[in-house]
Amino acid sequence: MSAEAKKIYFQNEKIVLDKETGELQDYEFVTEAVVSREPDFVKLYLNTILTAKNLPITHNALLNELLLRMSYADVEEGQIIYIVPYDRERIAIKLGLKADTVKKTIIDFVKTGILRKIANGKYQVNPHLFGKGEWNDIKRIRATFIFESPDINKEWNL
Repeated sequence: MSAEAKKIYFQNEKIVLDKETGELQDYEFVTEAVVSREPDFVKLYLNTILTAKNLPITHNALLNELLLRMSYADVEEGQIIYIVPYDRERIAIKLGLKADTVKKTIIDFVKTGILRKIANGKYQVNPHLFGKGEWNDIKRIRATFIFESPDINKEWNL
């Protein structure tokens, strides 16, 4: 059985009797069926998240672009996005922004708790806002997620 399917157990009994004699004509008893489940997915309401964080809706395109780069949930690492200067340049070109605007917006995402800076160019995505992967892994990450970035008051060297 594939990872995309799960077993659902049920009992279904079908009895067909002859109306005149009361004799059993047909009998069927089913105890198990296999039903496929929806694959893992990411569902985003970026406008709502940005509004709740007092960020402009114009940050939406960049947030979406960053989330496309998010790794699947890893209990050890979290959900990680790597953004080095080369990536910022490419994203800026793609979105019609300046690289400096991309850099400043990433800082806004860290300050508001959307992202947490782990190291230069390495960010953990807030698992209370976004999830990608198995729910059990995301739950474990949520239990250990630290909202404050250790670098928040230091010089920003993205």
